[in-house]
This record gives sequence, C-alpha cells and structure tokens, in this order.
Amino acid sequence: MEKAKKERNQVVVGDADADAEESDLVGAFKVFDINSDGFISSDELQCVLSRLGLWEERSGCDCTRMIYEFDINSDGVLDFEEFKKMMLLT
Repeated sequence: MEKAKKERNQVVVGDADADAEESDLVGAFKVFDINSDGFISSDELQCVLSRLGLWEERSGCDCTRMIYEFDINSDGVLDFEEFKKMMLLT
C-alpha cells in the first residue's frame, strides 16, 4: 500500500514537472512569435536572437537554415510543436 502511494505521488510530481515545462515552452514560443500568428519565421527568430545578443550578421548563423532543420511540414516557419521538438533536442 505504501509503495502504491509513493508511485502515485511520483506520477503527480512528474505531471506537474511536465506541465511546468510545457508552460515554459509556451512562454518562450510567444517571445519568438513576435506577430502572434502562431508561427516563428526566420525574421522573427533573427530579431529575437539579436535582441538577446545571440546573433550577429557576421557570425554566419543562418536563421532560415535553423528553421529548416526543425520544419517538419516544410512550410518555412515553426509552429509550436516544431519549436517544442527543437527546444527539447537542443
């Protein structure tokens, strides 16, 4: 009985951690989705990375290529699920 209670508590804590992670990812997605259309374009990605000091034109970083790497449906932008996969893999 005690073991079942501990396992149940671990599941609840695990669910809470997953919910918090999902919430953090939604918040991060909203930061990058500047125009709030539900997608992150290469221009939006470049703009936010520049604001954060993580992108310089001379760095050779190509935001279009970065998006291409995770753009599963090949529409040229990242939706939330594609963004989530990108964030969880890096």
